[in-house]
Amino acid sequence: MGDFERAEALFREAHRRGHHPVPGLALLRLAQGQPDAGRSLIDRALDDPSMLRLERARLLPARVEIGIACGTID
Repeated sequence: MGDFERAEALFREAHRRGHHPVPGLALLRLAQGQPDAGRSLIDRALDDPSMLRLERARLLPARVEIGIACGTID
């Protein structure tokens, strides 16, 4: 909703409590004008061997959105 500082704080708190902040944090980076940082975050999450397939599938729409913004996906 435009309050990037508050969103960042909430994602950090979620991470501190054991919740994976991706894809939300990656999309926040995109909204902040940092698409490469968002792509890096989501790619690391997708490369995590402990992540289940269903969890990975949940990240794909955000990965596509970020990839389009970065020019890595047509």
